[in-house]
Amino acid sequence: MSLAFSRSLRALSGEPRWPQAACSGLAAVLGVAWLGWFCCGQVRVVAAVDDARIEVALVGHRLQVPVSGNVVTAPLRMGSSVQPGDVLMELDAARARADRERNAAERAGAAAELQALAGEIKAVGAVMRGLREAQVSHAQEADARRDLAANWAEFGEEEGKRRMMLGSEGLLSSAEVSRGLAEAKHLRNEAVVASMAALRTRADQRVSVAERAEHLAQLLRDEVSLRSKLAALDADAREAERAVELRRVRAPVAGILGDVAPLTPGSFVQAGDVIATLIPEGDLRIVAQFPPEQALGRLRAGLSGRMRLYGFPWTQYGSLPVRVAHVAEEVREGRVRVELSILRGGAPNIPLQHGLPGSVEVEIERVSPAELVFRAAGKRLASERTAR
Repeated sequence: MSLAFSRSLRALSGEPRWPQAACSGLAAVLGVAWLGWFCCGQVRVVAAVDDARIEVALVGHRLQVPVSGNVVTAPLRMGSSVQPGDVLMELDAARARADRERNAAERAGAAAELQALAGEIKAVGAVMRGLREAQVSHAQEADARRDLAANWAEFGEEEGKRRMMLGSEGLLSSAEVSRGLAEAKHLRNEAVVASMAALRTRADQRVSVAERAEHLAQLLRDEVSLRSKLAALDADAREAERAVELRRVRAPVAGILGDVAPLTPGSFVQAGDVIATLIPEGDLRIVAQFPPEQALGRLRAGLSGRMRLYGFPWTQYGSLPVRVAHVAEEVREGRVRVELSILRGGAPNIPLQHGLPGSVEVEIERVSPAELVFRAAGKRLASERTAR
């Protein structure tokens, strides 16, 4: 052993031992405390994602052009407030308006013709009622004449028989008897003629009524045809009005124009082109896209978290307290949609509005560090087995 090393040992043996014991005791206490924290302590397990943004609770409307055409007016201004039914853009509708006016003119003519036809039908109906009344009186008159002629015929026959008796007794000359028989025959012929006239009167009246009825039936057929034409014209009018209205883009709900396409009068747009995005009025929410392994089976409604906005440093403005409202049950494009509600009382200096992006952290559970280590080890072993 060298002289220098022996002197060092003697110097160390001469030093007091309590600092070493104190350091050892402190190290032991810290080790026990760390081991207790490692096994029994609680740490936050969070699901974090950077793809999050603030949106209006109601779904935004992408306003599309229903038909192609040239722009006539486009009073679109980004940030403008609109009400339901406001015209945001109008396309050239000259042809559609011409079709509508032509249809209106045709309908007016058909309506006037129908009105005149209704008057004629009414007049023919009145004539037929008068004709039926006259038919009864004419038939009664013809029957009366027939009965009168029959009575005179019977009288003439009786007079002829009386004259024949007087002639056989020599009281009347043969000339007078012949004249009486001739008169009786004449009266009988007049009775036959009156009976035939009564029959002819009834037949003429039936023919007249039939002709009027046929005329009325033709008028009714014309009325049905005109009404069908009017119905078709009404359908064409609705279609023409719809064609005109299709060339107007109206605001479906109240809101603010968040994005507007640069359009000027005369510009041509295709059917389906998006001309603006309408942000409806309503409460704000946060929409985040989480990986399936973080969301499915782990995130649920009611869990709390926070959102940090990219445009407002959290060290200066703070973060927004949030709570999970809805979790989608299907994966879309490799992500799970999660909707969170904004709680009151957080980051009052941040002007919340639609479209602000940021990151979201949601506390899923609290577990001990030992459990986290065991989970990591289990995942490591599972991944190695899978790789093999």
